[in-house]
Amino acid sequence: MVPFEDHAYSEYMKNTVQPWLAEHIERGYFRSKDGTALNYYKAVRNHPRGCIVMVHGFCEFFGKYHEMIYNFYEAGYSVYFPEQRGHGFSGREVPEKDHVFVDDFREYVRDLRTFMKKIVMRDDPDSVKLLFAHSMGGAIVALFLEQCPEYFSAAVLSSPMLRMNSMTMSHFRQHVLYAVSRTMGWRSQLVNRDGGFDGKDRFAKSGARSRARYEYTLNQRRETPEYQTSEATYAWARAAIRATDSVLLHAQDVKIPVLICQAGYDTYVDNSGQDAFAGKCKTARVVVFPKAKHEIYTAPPATLARYYRTILSFYEKRTPVQENGQAEDGRRSVRPIASSWERFAECHTTAEFSHLGSGYNRHCGPTAVTNLFAAWQNRYVEKSHRISAQSIFETVAELGERSMIYRNVDEKHLFGGTSDLLYPVYLRLAARKLELTHVRVSARCILSEQNLLRLLRSGGIAYVQLFHHPKYGFHHIVIFGAELVRDENGSRHAEFLCADGWSSKAVRIAGKDLGMGTCLAIHHT
Repeated sequence: MVPFEDHAYSEYMKNTVQPWLAEHIERGYFRSKDGTALNYYKAVRNHPRGCIVMVHGFCEFFGKYHEMIYNFYEAGYSVYFPEQRGHGFSGREVPEKDHVFVDDFREYVRDLRTFMKKIVMRDDPDSVKLLFAHSMGGAIVALFLEQCPEYFSAAVLSSPMLRMNSMTMSHFRQHVLYAVSRTMGWRSQLVNRDGGFDGKDRFAKSGARSRARYEYTLNQRRETPEYQTSEATYAWARAAIRATDSVLLHAQDVKIPVLICQAGYDTYVDNSGQDAFAGKCKTARVVVFPKAKHEIYTAPPATLARYYRTILSFYEKRTPVQENGQAEDGRRSVRPIASSWERFAECHTTAEFSHLGSGYNRHCGPTAVTNLFAAWQNRYVEKSHRISAQSIFETVAELGERSMIYRNVDEKHLFGGTSDLLYPVYLRLAARKLELTHVRVSARCILSEQNLLRLLRSGGIAYVQLFHHPKYGFHHIVIFGAELVRDENGSRHAEFLCADGWSSKAVRIAGKDLGMGTCLAIHHT
C-alpha cells in the first residue's frame, strides 16, 4: 500500500475510506463485567487471513483509526475495535466528557477479556487472533498478555506506554505525586487543572507529523463531544503508574511474539520502558522509526509505508495460509493476496460498444481503457462527477483514432487495433482527455506473476497486453486483484482477477497461464 500525501489525503478519505466505512463497518455494544456499556466497531471478512483486535490509546477513539482499519481490512484481515471505558461512545464514570477516569488498569484488561469472549470468539472462533495496540493500549495489552495468554498469536505495540513520560516529570516525582494525591483523596480532579478540550489547533505540539491526518482527527473531535477526552484525572494517573510498573516487572511472562514500533521523536512516553520490556521479554523485538513522533500511524507517507510493511510482514508470518470457501470449479480459494481494486472494478465487453459509430471491429484497447478508468472513477471520483462507460469508450476510441495509436478497421486491412509501442502514451493522453487527475502510468515491464503481485500489493492496477495467448491471442485486459488457491492435488498457486473485455463478470487467469506480454502499473499520485 502507498499512503497518500497530505494534499491528496482529504480526497482519499472522502471518496474511498469513508464510503468503505459506511458499507463495511458494524457497530454494537456489549456489557463489561461491572455492567458498563462499551461501544465497539467491526469489519468482518467472510474468509479472513486473520483477525486483528485494536486497542487504542489515551484520549483516542474509533474515528482516529479510519485509515488504518481500512488498510488492515484491505490486507485481508477482519478488524475489531472496542472503545475503552471513558472514551468515545463507551460508558463513563464521570460526567465530564473530556476527563479520563479509571481506578485501575485491570478494568481495561477485564473489558478486553469480556470483549474477546462475548464478541470476537463468538463471531470468529477459528481464525488466528492478532493484537494491535497504541500508547496506553500497549500497557493494557501487555497486562492482558501476562494474565491471559491463550487468546492471541502475536501483538504489535505501537509507541506503547510502558513507562510514563519522564521529560516533564522524573519517575521519582511521578511516584511522589502518586503518594500525595492518594493521601489527599484526589480522584476525579484533573492533573492539569487548566486542561480540558478547547478545540484549538496544536499541531506543532501533537504526536502527529502529517497535518492532514491531524486535522482529520481534530475536526471529528470538534464536532463530537464524545471524542473530546483530553485530560487525565489523578485516579487515572495513579492507575497508569501502577500498570507500567507491573508491566515491566512481569515482562518475561509474555510468551507470544511481540513487535514494538518505537517513535524516534516520542515526547508522550518514555522509550526506555519499551527497551526495558524488550530486554526482559524474549519474544519481543523493537523496530525504530527515527523520524516519527508518538503517533506513527499519522506520519508522512515515506514513514507510513515502512510502518505498514513492517506490521503486515510481522502478521503474515503468524497467519499461515488457510483454506476458505469453495470456488466455482471445485478448487478451494485460500485467501486474497492483492485485491484493493476488486470492489471498484467494472467488466465491460467489446460487444457493448460494437454498435457505436460505423462499428468497432478491433477495439479491445479502448475497452480495456474503459474498464481501467471506470474503476478509477469508482475509487477516486465523486459519484455525481463520473461519466458513463459508453462516454469513456467513445472518448478514448476517438482519441486513439485521431492520434493513430488506435485504428478501427475491418479484418481485411493490414493493421487494426492498438499500437503495441504507444499504448503507455495512449493511457496518459486518455487520462488527460477525461480530466482524471493524479493518474501515474509507469514504464512497461515484462508480464510475470512476480511483477503483477508486486504491482498489486503496492496498491496499483495492471493494464496488460497479451501476445500469442492461447485463448485471447493479441489482447488488452485489466488485472485488479489476485487470490491464492489450492487445486485438487493440494498445490497452491496465484490466480489473477481480470476484466478481459469478453465477459461482463471478472474472470480468473492462473499465473502459469499468463503467457507472454507486457504490463503497466497504474497508481494514484
